[in-house]
Amino acid sequence: MSGFKHEITILIDGSVIDEYGHVNNVSYVEWMQRGAMSHAASWQMKGFMKENQATWFARHHEIEYLRPVFEGEEITLRTWIATGERVKSLRKYEFHRNNQLIARG
Repeated sequence: MSGFKHEITILIDGSVIDEYGHVNNVSYVEWMQRGAMSHAASWQMKGFMKENQATWFARHHEIEYLRPVFEGEEITLRTWIATGERVKSLRKYEFHRNNQLIARG
């Protein structure tokens, strides 16, 4: 699982635009959640987690914003498990627009 990059595409609509005319920072956390859940679904983890009475939860979030994103743009979120231990892992994220890095977490 480590290193396998999973991608989702996000079309920016007006509901995520803040008073400054760009994507609100809270949206990135929501997209990170969506990407993580999509990635886990691609491994069919739901059954495994239920069987083992386990769950995943975020202990820490950190996002570095490099460029603003605006309504009507399309971005790609890439996520992967960078490290894994017995009971914890480090998930990484990159947001790209036209192959240009715009944020990472």
